[in-house]
Amino acid sequence: MSWLLSLGISLGTGILSALGVGGGSLLVLWLTAFAGFSQEDARLISLLYFFPTAGAALLLHRKHGLLKKELLLPAALAGCAAALGAVLLSRLLDPAVLRRGYGFLLSGLGLRELFFASDRKGKTSKAKNPSCNRGPGVL
Repeated sequence: MSWLLSLGISLGTGILSALGVGGGSLLVLWLTAFAGFSQEDARLISLLYFFPTAGAALLLHRKHGLLKKELLLPAALAGCAAALGAVLLSRLLDPAVLRRGYGFLLSGLGLRELFFASDRKGKTSKAKNPSCNRGPGVL
């Protein structure tokens, strides 16, 4: 497999991650199905990859007035607690169960986007830039 192709896929999934599309999930899929990485290695790479893309997304959201500063700390603390709980739970479960659960999660999210995305159209946020409205509840 060409390193240039892998670089292009990585760049594309990074852009999708920054936009909130779920590029991290796509990166794990790419790494496991096409690049030959184990599930554990792919998850680790995806987590390391998350930091710069999350930083870019945070800067873009701040630029467009999409951050609710009063929610940042509670959201960060809740996210860290949930991540810690998920790591501890994952150590107790069989990897096959985790893979199946992850597959169901991705399938459910995909079906939701296919069939219910139009339900969210037209909802607006209080962003400074109306072209960047993503709906209510955006941090």
